[in-house]
Amino acid sequence: EWFPMAGYNTGRFTATISATLPASMSLVSSGTATTTPAPNGEVTYTFQQEHASFPGTVIVTPLAAQKFTDSGVNTSFYFSPDIPADLTGKYAAAAADIYTFLTNTLGTPPDTGGLKFVELPADALPSFASPGLIVLSRTSIGSSVNTNLLVDEIAQQWFGVMLSPATL
Repeated sequence: EWFPMAGYNTGRFTATISATLPASMSLVSSGTATTTPAPNGEVTYTFQQEHASFPGTVIVTPLAAQKFTDSGVNTSFYFSPDIPADLTGKYAAAAADIYTFLTNTLGTPPDTGGLKFVELPADALPSFASPGLIVLSRTSIGSSVNTNLLVDEIAQQWFGVMLSPATL
């Protein structure tokens, strides 16, 4: 983690993150995204996180977003082609069901422009969540929907993103 560590897990902040990448790459981060064409066929990504939280995760990936809308919940999945499309669709449907249940139970979390899910290599950390962004290792994704893991990581949109200790 390369952000200043003063107040780690207690010092919330807003952020604007911008990067210019080759068109073959995608930038995924917390916040509302905009893209603009840049010179030499590149693309500039800007992510605006307006709600004070912990939005420091930035992922550069060659994977393209697979977008879903289930029960009014917008999700984007950056999963590799070796994950069957029907499994990705099942993950999207399960994520929408979990998000809807938690929203009805806990209230609406800050708007993040939908939930983004990014696959990491099998030897990476199993999972992680930041505002509007959930990363899952290939091993954690498995061959069927890992509901327990999805509940745990989606719940981080409330606990850890919206709620945290005043001091450690």
